[in-house]
Amino acid sequence: MARVSEAVDVERLIRSSGNFTLHFICPDPHSYAMTDETFTISTEGTHTVTRTHGSADSAPVYYLRAQTTNRPNSYVDITTNNIRLRVGDGVLVASQELVIDASLVTAKVVNASTGETIRNGMHLLKNIGFPVLRKGGNTVQVQVSPLANSSTPASFTELRIQARNRWR
Repeated sequence: MARVSEAVDVERLIRSSGNFTLHFICPDPHSYAMTDETFTISTEGTHTVTRTHGSADSAPVYYLRAQTTNRPNSYVDITTNNIRLRVGDGVLVASQELVIDASLVTAKVVNASTGETIRNGMHLLKNIGFPVLRKGGNTVQVQVSPLANSSTPASFTELRIQARNRWR
């Protein structure tokens, strides 16, 4: 993932018979997997996600299917290697998916069927702890707010994790 850092003079390129030097800036010095590992969690509780590719920690993308309300105690906690990410205090419905991108440090709500962006999702992140996956075993815990008395508790459907495996 590099960017050309200096302007390229096309006329000069033509006159020099195609010999030229390009200068790049590499803000992200990692190489990424062409085919990435993806993990799916469909039950609450503690799970082990094992990355077998890559040599560096990765900043994954989480695709969360859950339902939350705008009530203060309606939330889903995702704890990855002791880093907690709380999703709640906003409405997320069954036809929507919350996409949490740890490398871009952002979140958006998309239509679960089409993938079309509906709105920014940062307001749904109550406790912002963006996940990091290490090579090897990683602990991912999914917990839903314990609202036995509430008529509108949160619910969890699925968490897909795109590992974004990378090498240094």
